[in-house]
Amino acid sequence: MSRAIAHRGIDDAGQACRGPVGLAQRMSVVTPESRDEMQPLSRDGRAVLLVADARIDNRAELTSALGLDPRRAVTDAELILRAWERWRDHCPARLVGDFAFALWDGQAERLFCARDAMGVRPFYYHASSRLFAFASEAKALFVLPEVSREIDPLQVARFVEGIVDDRDGSFFRAVRRLPAAHALTVDAAGLRIVRYWRPDPAREVRYSHADDYADAFRELFAEAVQARLRSVHPVGAALSGGLD
Repeated sequence: MSRAIAHRGIDDAGQACRGPVGLAQRMSVVTPESRDEMQPLSRDGRAVLLVADARIDNRAELTSALGLDPRRAVTDAELILRAWERWRDHCPARLVGDFAFALWDGQAERLFCARDAMGVRPFYYHASSRLFAFASEAKALFVLPEVSREIDPLQVARFVEGIVDDRDGSFFRAVRRLPAAHALTVDAAGLRIVRYWRPDPAREVRYSHADDYADAFRELFAEAVQARLRSVHPVGAALSGGLD
């Protein structure tokens, strides 16, 4: 499975097995912190394993809340793991950024997975009575003989018609997607999916003057751009018209 998506991480690769679970990760060094990142990340005598495809933007907020040394270059994977240790299943709602991760809790024999609120990072999975498998691309799942490549004609038709309201289907009958802003748990009781965040349409932002709205947008927009400039490589931008 890891070799099938080797193009997603050309800098390094890691894998680990614990009892009934195997996790693998392909590493692309993008942020300064990722140069020191080794995954799968383990804790508690190797009873906890984490793999993540992530860029966490509220690093200063999390570092303070978790009592970490702000002078230390904490990796994004470690921030996610520490957030899970503090807030458990509520940790995804505390993370700002793009992420998809899976964490195996060996003591509870439980796999916990989550995808970012906007669904920027992909998360495909296959679930049956005997197997749960996930990957960043469906092609990794097809390495497994249990996962059929049978096309779902309805999903193809919906795509051609431009119907995009299905948030968890895929072009293949045996492959699903974890929706954005959702978390997934697999244990002896089965598979459960819950939504951890949703926009509040009733919330209003009001300022005294019209110019204040532009200033507030400019501040948020600059913060969002700055968060995405955290890279060890030159950064490119694609502008497509409209507000830009």
